Amino acid sequence: MAKEVKKSVLYIYGTKEDGDTRRRSYHNLVNNVGAEKLSAFGKIIGELSGEETQDIEIVETSMVKD
Repeated sequence: MAKEVKKSVLYIYGTKEDGDTRRRSYHNLVNNVGAEKLSAFGKIIGELSGEETQDIEIVETSMVKD
């Protein structure tokens, strides 16, 4: 029986103290979570990092496994 698997990757772009941009990535996050919740999670991670968050990017993929 085929099963659909969904995976999400969260990219958080932040500014370090020296002005350089850092991209943090979080792979294989919880399945079937909406973009709003992932974005909120990204904002929390940005706050905890102490860096100014410039952008949050969410990439969702799905595949069918036999």
